[in-house]
Amino acid sequence: MHNRNFFRTGIVVVGLVILFAPVLFYVSNRRENDAVSRIQVEQVLKNTWSQLEPAEQIEAIAGWSDGTVELIQANGITSDRYYVPEEYQGQQVYLVTFRSENYQITGNVEKLVDAVTGQIVGYNLRD
Repeated sequence: MHNRNFFRTGIVVVGLVILFAPVLFYVSNRRENDAVSRIQVEQVLKNTWSQLEPAEQIEAIAGWSDGTVELIQANGITSDRYYVPEEYQGQQVYLVTFRSENYQITGNVEKLVDAVTGQIVGYNLRD
């Protein structure tokens, strides 16, 4: 009788391991993918920061590390707020934003960055 309970317990443990192994694998892979995306965001921020005009860098509240990056469709951008070259309409670009101390007057510093080359290809129209 004791051996039968031990056998059942073993089956339950193995079953639980098999059941939860894919979940643990998914969670560990997701963390690795998040780390990769954080590295990519950091590279986009540093690269875009290095292309800013000195006056834009001075105007930013903090350095490159305070910026944000979004992957957007360029056709979803209104031409009354952004300059977007015609060849980028419909393509995915990064919208990189650095908070500005002049936000109330001119808005934040926002750049549209080619997702492949990393070059600034557009910007927000600031008053």
